[in-house]
Amino acid sequence: MTHRTISTSIIVALMALLVLVILLRFFMRKQVQFNPEDSSNVKIGHKSAIINDNRGNSPKVDGTASSVTRSPLYEELATDRLSRENPQAYDYLLNDFETDGALAQVSLSVIDEDEKPVPEASVKMSFTIPGGEGEYKSNTGLTDNEGLFASEGITCWNVVWRVEKQDYHACWSNLVLRPYMSVQGRREGKWFRAPFPVTAVLRKKISPHKMRVYDGDISLPLSGDTIGFDLVDGKPTPPHGEGQHCDVEFSAIHNPNEWKRGNKADRVSIVKIAFQGCGNGGIIVKKDEFCDLDTPRDAPDDGYETSLESTTSFIGGKYSETGRIQPNQYIIFKIRGENGGDGNGYYGKIQGDWHVNGPRRELWFRVWINDELGNRNLEINSVKMQLPAKNR
Repeated sequence: MTHRTISTSIIVALMALLVLVILLRFFMRKQVQFNPEDSSNVKIGHKSAIINDNRGNSPKVDGTASSVTRSPLYEELATDRLSRENPQAYDYLLNDFETDGALAQVSLSVIDEDEKPVPEASVKMSFTIPGGEGEYKSNTGLTDNEGLFASEGITCWNVVWRVEKQDYHACWSNLVLRPYMSVQGRREGKWFRAPFPVTAVLRKKISPHKMRVYDGDISLPLSGDTIGFDLVDGKPTPPHGEGQHCDVEFSAIHNPNEWKRGNKADRVSIVKIAFQGCGNGGIIVKKDEFCDLDTPRDAPDDGYETSLESTTSFIGGKYSETGRIQPNQYIIFKIRGENGGDGNGYYGKIQGDWHVNGPRRELWFRVWINDELGNRNLEINSVKMQLPAKNR
């Protein structure tokens, strides 16, 4: 056998082996069928949002319960797998969806806190208009006897809705369509092959109460010094203002020179909130950004902390807010109680920008307070505005 014949035989054998490997990989590759319309269930409301994946799992979702969140498996099936295996096809489909729009069909179930259907609730569902500048086309109507409301529209990337009914707190939310894009549905000109199910939870008005609200705007003293504040009157205490009772003291550990632009050195900035008096204090809770009733109906019985801190830092070249009290969080407070007794004290909540950075040392916050001594109710019916409190 000549050398040329041997070389040809080796090349043919290698090519055959390569074809065999390709065929084996093709048949052994895991095949996953993606059908988001038959297996998803997104719950919107004050309770935990859950999405059931294709395997029947129901992963708990952290954070604001009214938000729409997807499970890792759902995301893997819907977008990541497609984008990884065929990025050109994924980019083409996504661009087609978000530029020209597609039909989105949504089935909204409205329930109360006991998971019972709420009929005759007023629903406004809006679809973003393709090519528009944040414009929406809206459909309105009432839920049926089963608490259901179905709507559809051509949209490029999301659907938003608001639900109202007398004697209930209004709620709202949105569905970003991109994570749930159905490749099969696109063949029919739809985001999904079947209506996408979502749930809204209406919270009943039980004992709404009138509260007083005011804005605080104060300049913090130099590092280490404190400024007292009267939360009932809404004024700083002397020498910074005319408040009569020091309910809380604000202070900061912050050097403006360290926060100048271009400084690469490590530094930390801390805002301290210290409540005065035995049994008084604050509790940090996350605001429900999708309901008129955005806190618990009543302030807690106990668990109040006398001192709270909000920290921002620049360590190792990285800016961090992991210790910061965020703007979407409330501080529910109890003040002027006697030894933590439940039958006395004032209750309310504060939302603010607990953050000093750069040269500024100002704090902005808003206070809601129940003027009825000993009443822990935070369910707002109406508010009485008060002039802003300033010390500068």
